[in-house]
Amino acid sequence: MRSKIAVALGALDNLLQTVPSAVMDKGKAIADAYRTPSDGYYEEGNGAELDPSLKQLQDIL
Repeated sequence: MRSKIAVALGALDNLLQTVPSAVMDKGKAIADAYRTPSDGYYEEGNGAELDPSLKQLQDIL
C-alpha cells in the first residue's frame, strides 16, 4: 500500500511540475482564502496541530 501511495504521489508531483508557477500561486491564493482555522488544517511543519487522520497519513509518507 505504501509503495502505491509513493508512486501516486510521485506521479502527482511530476504532473504538478508542468503547471506554470503563476497558475499554482493563483490556485494557492484561492485555496488559502477558503481555509479557516476550524478546517483543522495548519501551516506545514507544525505536526502537533495536525488532524489525527492527516498526521497518520504524514507518518505513512
